[in-house]
Amino acid sequence: YGEMAEAGDIIKKNPMEKIMTDPELRRHIMEELGDTMMYMFDVMLCLGMTPDEFSEIYRAKCERNKNRW
Repeated sequence: YGEMAEAGDIIKKNPMEKIMTDPELRRHIMEELGDTMMYMFDVMLCLGMTPDEFSEIYRAKCERNKNRW
């Protein structure tokens, strides 16, 4: 949660245009999002979940969400 909160702070404290165009800020948020993904994938590995399994569930969830709008 801490890493995701750090990414959220960057978004909260900076205009989107700056995040998209400032190379240093862009790298910083990508590092925080990368940390978030590493923790998520570490948990998945500990639970024996495979990338293929995750991809299947993720795609199905995206399809359901598209129909919400």
